[in-house]
Amino acid sequence: MALHDSIGSAVLNKEIQIDHTATMRKAIDKMAAEDAHALIVCQNNELVGILSCMDLMLGLVAGRDPDATQVAGLMTSCDIITSDPARNPCVQLDEDIDAARALEVMTEAGVRNLLVTGADDAIVGLVTARDLLKIAVS
Repeated sequence: MALHDSIGSAVLNKEIQIDHTATMRKAIDKMAAEDAHALIVCQNNELVGILSCMDLMLGLVAGRDPDATQVAGLMTSCDIITSDPARNPCVQLDEDIDAARALEVMTEAGVRNLLVTGADDAIVGLVTARDLLKIAVS
């Protein structure tokens, strides 16, 4: 892999999703089991946000109960960008975009996780800064 490869090839954890009503503990367990740094948060099988390790860390530091706090209260809310207007657009890129451009977008947006979409704006998964850095040095 190289910086000019598509980010679709870097999506290692395809569609790692969690329901918006799941607890922090469930999210932490899922991230650990899947070696993921972020999760796609869904409500009725529709994307409503992205939950990162940092979101969970901030919740714990703030004294949130990991067995009672739902991820919906910690996630970054966002909508997938389609032809319809999005209230809170996600930072997302098409799976065909190359890794170099994805790193630029991440840097410009100040995020460490990008939503990756494919045909018909379907969610392919998430790509993390760590995934892209692996490509950069391979």
